[in-house]
Amino acid sequence: MRWENSHSSVAVIGPRFAADAKRAAIAENWQTGIQTMIAHGWLSKDSPYVVELQQFLKNSSLAEMGASIRSEPRSGMEIRLDKIVRMAF
Repeated sequence: MRWENSHSSVAVIGPRFAADAKRAAIAENWQTGIQTMIAHGWLSKDSPYVVELQQFLKNSSLAEMGASIRSEPRSGMEIRLDKIVRMAF
């Protein structure tokens, strides 16, 4: 019940979709989350990995993630994001 715990915002990544959720809906949600992370400065919009990830999410129904993203994640946040997104796709 401390002020800093109840009046602060943090990004949370966790289960959100049912097992039968459409891939496009999941990808759209990820796109929104990545834009939020860019806006907060947690990701760079100019990172080759982030650019490729965003492109994959726009066309996620067409390809496998491993074939679509060739750039390696560079920062700690990109590395964590890559691991989590690969579980979703």
